[in-house]
Amino acid sequence: MVMVYTGYRRYDTPEEFAILEELMKLISLRHNYFIPTLKLVYKERRGGKVHRKYEIDTPFNRMLRSGTIDEEDKKRLIDIRKSLDFVELSRKIEELLKKLDRAYKKKYTG
Repeated sequence: MVMVYTGYRRYDTPEEFAILEELMKLISLRHNYFIPTLKLVYKERRGGKVHRKYEIDTPFNRMLRSGTIDEEDKKRLIDIRKSLDFVELSRKIEELLKKLDRAYKKKYTG
């Protein structure tokens, strides 16, 4: 998932690794709590055609509806979601991407 944000560069310094580690945490929060994804509900073949039905929702909402987690964990997830701001997360991600780019360029320019 991070590759979509960082491209195909080779990041191999401790500074770059620290930035990538922080970046991954923020990207995961944004995608799991705010970005809806498609999930295949069913697939049926009718003659020569395949009909598919999808559900679109965030992983956070799917987890709350799943019934596989207890109330304490649900409350913890809801509290995390309430503490997050999509715009602030996006801003931090952009800042880290710029910082990563500077660290990468510094490696080659000295």
